[in-house]
Amino acid sequence: MISFVIPTVNNSSSLAECINSIMQVFRNGDEIIVAHQGDKHSAFVRRMQQVQYLHVDDFGLSRARNSGAAAARNGIIAFIDDDMTVDGEFIENAESIFSSGAKVICGRIIIRGTLTPYAKSQGKSPAQISRAFYKLKKCLGGNMVFDKRYFNEIGGYDCEFGKGARFGGAEDVDIVLRALDKNKHSVVYAPSVIVYHETEKRDFSDGFMNKMYSYGTGEGAAYRKYFKRTGRPLILVNYLIELLKPAVRIIINTVKMDFSVLRMHKHILYGRISGFMGYKQ
Repeated sequence: MISFVIPTVNNSSSLAECINSIMQVFRNGDEIIVAHQGDKHSAFVRRMQQVQYLHVDDFGLSRARNSGAAAARNGIIAFIDDDMTVDGEFIENAESIFSSGAKVICGRIIIRGTLTPYAKSQGKSPAQISRAFYKLKKCLGGNMVFDKRYFNEIGGYDCEFGKGARFGGAEDVDIVLRALDKNKHSVVYAPSVIVYHETEKRDFSDGFMNKMYSYGTGEGAAYRKYFKRTGRPLILVNYLIELLKPAVRIIINTVKMDFSVLRMHKHILYGRISGFMGYKQ
């Protein structure tokens, strides 16, 4: 049996679609837990049968996920973002992969109405996830499934990371690295475990730019945290490569005079630097 944990903050319209998609594959014994950090749709959620409503006082995506996991009764926990919908074979495919010994599944996110992956890193072929950072990019927090016991053993999500936290991203990278530290064969990328998402809209507004900066801080802090924990020089090499990528794009878009894209990459670059320098634990 599987427990779906959906963190949300006042997002009732897409949340309803998310829950309805899960109900299409729901079985006796499965459960849906909505970990809510807001004030607008507690009554809306409470009216929905077979949904456990959980109000989380402390803000932050990772806190909401951890609270939902603590309330889950089943041995498998699927963390799904509130603007996702699940594929009809999600549960069947996830349980099949766990039966082969995996402890963590990084599922695939596909743009709704297309066959296009949300991230270029998420191809059609299954993969064993390693500490190589190009492999870690296959793991996106909006669709991750855990063996509950293993999730608890590695300490759940670090509440310093993720939307609403000090470092606004890379909570997925951080938890996968800790899972791999415990067992290097524990994490798999499974393109058959699918959720659907609307395409990302680049409106280049201040809000969008702030989100890019926030994601960057999480990435930078994750590199710093892992380097401090392991002392591996290759981590610094990977970090410098991740700084070089937006720096090159800044130069290219300066030449092209595409100042909106240039500004976006500046926010990503500054975020990665700020997160790396700001992580002190």
